[in-house]
Amino acid sequence: RRHRRDPWFCRPIVNLNERYNQVLAEIGEAAMAAGRPADSVNLIAVSKTHPVSLVDELAQLGQVHFAENRIAELTEKQAAARATGLQWHLIGQLQTNKVKLLN
Repeated sequence: RRHRRDPWFCRPIVNLNERYNQVLAEIGEAAMAAGRPADSVNLIAVSKTHPVSLVDELAQLGQVHFAENRIAELTEKQAAARATGLQWHLIGQLQTNKVKLLN
């Protein structure tokens, strides 16, 4: 399990393709070690604090699942993303007065 002191948490994203493929490889290795096929695990990329352009770039690499912890940011990115076929997830707690904002 990664820790915030891991150098990947501290480094800026220099090559998104390289990092994305590295994460997929790590997921595949972990799945195999657990006796599961790699495709039985979904990577959910948390786009919190990142621009929608980065969501689109990651989607071009094949990422489908994205998540936000704020409903307003989720709906804004959902509407602004150029990529199609994305699946959005809300993470964390949702205030009762925000439920009506979900589609």
